[in-house]
Amino acid sequence: MDTGFGKIPFTADLLGHVQTFDCGNEVYQIEVSDWIKNVGPYAVIGCMKRWGTKVWLYTTGEGDLIGFGSVGSTNWNWPSASDGKVAVALIPSLGVDKRFWHKPEGPSEHRYSTRIVLDVGRHQN
Repeated sequence: MDTGFGKIPFTADLLGHVQTFDCGNEVYQIEVSDWIKNVGPYAVIGCMKRWGTKVWLYTTGEGDLIGFGSVGSTNWNWPSASDGKVAVALIPSLGVDKRFWHKPEGPSEHRYSTRIVLDVGRHQN
């Protein structure tokens, strides 16, 4: 398994480092790439300020940006609409740069995408 996998808490100062992030050409992939690169009210910085969303960048040992993950929380009526509200953790956005899709080679549990999802899932806002 590739051990060169780092995690950096995202701040507005790092916005310049994500401008080449590209997770594909499909509409939903462009929306994910734009979320981490932009500063609007519903992009990364806006979500961090408005809702306290936590965001991390994931990098290779050489410092190349693999992807990012985020976690936030909201209150939902659970388990049905007529029940009381409970705090629910959610992932507002998560992406893997297309250069790192299906990487590293080997079992899927070692892939960057899996490792990012598992790491983000350990956090609650």
